[in-house]
Amino acid sequence: MTQVVIDLSKQDDKNFLRVKKAGGRYGSQTYQRREYAVKGLQIDIP
Repeated sequence: MTQVVIDLSKQDDKNFLRVKKAGGRYGSQTYQRREYAVKGLQIDIP
C-alpha cells in the first residue's frame, strides 16, 4: 500500500498542488509545487 498526501491551494486565480508525502518516492520533482487547471471534468498539469 502506498500513502500519498497532496496539498491543494489557490493563489490569486491559480490552482496549485504539492505532494507532501509519497510513500518512499524521492524523485527530484516529486515534491515541487505545480500549477493545475480544471476544465470540465479534466485536470490539466502543464
